[in-house]
This record gives sequence, C-alpha cells and structure tokens, in this order.
Amino acid sequence: LGFLLAPLLLSLPAQDASTISPFPRGQAMSEAYSVFAEDAEAIFYNPALTVYGMKNNFYLNYTSWIEGTSLLSLAYRNRLARNFAVGFLSTLFVADGIETTAAPGQTPFVLNADGVWVPITGAASFVEFNFTANASYLLPIRQLLFPVGAHLKFGKYAYNGEGKLRVALDLGGM
Repeated sequence: LGFLLAPLLLSLPAQDASTISPFPRGQAMSEAYSVFAEDAEAIFYNPALTVYGMKNNFYLNYTSWIEGTSLLSLAYRNRLARNFAVGFLSTLFVADGIETTAAPGQTPFVLNADGVWVPITGAASFVEFNFTANASYLLPIRQLLFPVGAHLKFGKYAYNGEGKLRVALDLGGM
C-alpha cells in the first residue's frame, strides 16, 4: 500500500506559513480550536463560526519567534444582524536571513514560488502575505439554525524575493 501511495505523498506541497495560527488561544490548544472559535478568531479556523459571538471585535497581534522571524496579524469581525456577520483577517509572516544547517552530506531544500524544490545555500528569506474576507450566516432549516460561511483568500509568498499570487475559496458549515 505504501508503494502505491508514495507518488501521491511526494507530490504534496510543503506546509506554508498560512497554517500558523495568528491567535494565541488556538496555538495553546495545538490548533484544535475550530469548534470553539468565535468572533474574529473564527475567520482563521472556521468560516461558518464568525456569526457567533455577541459583539464586534478587532484583533491585532505581533509575534516574534526566533531571531529573524515574525508574524503580524490584524482581524476585524462585525455582526451586522442576528444571523449575519462579516470580517477580514490579514497576516504577514517574515523569515529573513535564516541560516540553514543540515547533517553532513545532506542539502536542505525548500519549495520555491514555482512549486519546485530547490537547494538552500546560505541565508534565505521568506515572506508571506495573506488577506481573507469572510461572511457567515445562520441558515434556518425547520426551526434549527445551521451556520454556514465562506472565505475568499488572497495571498502571496516569496522565497528570496520571487513569488506568486494565489487565490482560494473555502466553504464551511456546522
């Protein structure tokens, strides 16, 4: 079975910075936060859940991990009606001048903007910017309310200055 799945696994892209949570509560729960998120946090975790929460909120966070890496995030959620909310999330991840080390005889690789694995030589820089627009709605079906939502994401990541724009649409429901 592993022999049959190997080509599929080798074609999977590397994890990008957009999967790093900009919200400390979600990070503290090891990213197991998609059911509990509400307000602006739900924009990252589950597009359907921004409709929950009673107040509008604004969120700004700056996180610096190791030297040369940082994550800046800004989120806003507005509950326009009892059953409708909109919001946005913007994140900027920067890793600049990162030196890589590898075991003797090994060369570290990174997935570049064209989706090609290239060897890393010397210091490398990586920048990723993402913007997510969100809308969620409580859909009434036979005296029950089902949250549904959508994200429209725009992002650009760049490795050593070269990058590509990407667009994604996520749909969610509970």
